Amino acid sequence: MKLKLNKQLFWDTNLRDIDERKHADFIIGRVLQYGDVSDFKKIKQHYRLPRVRLAAKRMSFLDVQSAFLWAHVLGLPILKNRVCTPTLSVTRLFKPS
Repeated sequence: MKLKLNKQLFWDTNLRDIDERKHADFIIGRVLQYGDVSDFKKIKQHYRLPRVRLAAKRMSFLDVQSAFLWAHVLGLPILKNRVCTPTLSVTRLFKPS
């Protein structure tokens, strides 16, 4: 991968195996979910804003705050329906006593 993003975003992936064109949604998604402002600026410059918007519309966010933030920043309708909800087993596992 030629994009100079924070390598910690891809801790579970071999960077040599990532194709910037084929895996654009994956790369953009990682930056939107875990990246910082510098990473966002790099993907915005590399992929252009329409492509980043498209990837954001397709992805599932881990939390409501991220969905609302990126909807606002990218000028999209509210992405609340794109938020992952924990499964019952996860909810039970982490439920405070």
